[in-house]
Amino acid sequence: EYFNSFTIKFLIRGGFLPDLCFGTQSELKTKSCRYACYTAYMTYAFTNLWYFTLSFCNFRQDLRKMMTTEEFQNNFGIITHSRKIKDLVDISIQVAQSDIAILITGESGVGKDVFARAIHNASKRANNKLVSVNCGAIPEGILESELFGHEKGSFTGATDERKGYFEIADNGTLFLDEIGEMPLTTQVKLLRVLETNEFMRIGSERVTKVDVRIIAATNKNLQQEVDAKR
Repeated sequence: EYFNSFTIKFLIRGGFLPDLCFGTQSELKTKSCRYACYTAYMTYAFTNLWYFTLSFCNFRQDLRKMMTTEEFQNNFGIITHSRKIKDLVDISIQVAQSDIAILITGESGVGKDVFARAIHNASKRANNKLVSVNCGAIPEGILESELFGHEKGSFTGATDERKGYFEIADNGTLFLDEIGEMPLTTQVKLLRVLETNEFMRIGSERVTKVDVRIIAATNKNLQQEVDAKR
């Protein structure tokens, strides 16, 4: 017989069949149960095959959309003959296709913002906003309000409700330049957003959920800043 109790249990434990085929050995050997198990197995197999085919087609489309190193440089104004910069371009092309958070480090004036814009414009979010924020240029007392927004009357001078940069950049990219200048209290809230994509405006009890890709840049050695508890 094609299906016996051992076969069914093997298929279930291997993840090939749903739990609907559990039963006694006598039940599994009945014609109706064998037919039901066979139908469930074939449906499950063809569904997985369809998802695999769809994912593979999407992957091939993404590969075709990926630029060459020369195209990336020409499109985004990156002029170089350095092998190391070309390697950075290759990495930028790869990470642009995902939504992972990115940290760009380097001395002031080396073009960190150029690479941030290039990664955004080469990504699936290119048709949405790229919002740039210089964390070092915003006073510590209002940085949290600028990033997360506030409700009317939440503090002195808050005459109207205001969206923060995270809401403005929803479905796009938020570029946090000089992130090493961000105060510790704001870093705690930023960590929550990175983990859950959720935050609350100042003075609000309502959780706001956003879909934002984060690119950050700094000229500081962040490991040294962590060791110094800054």
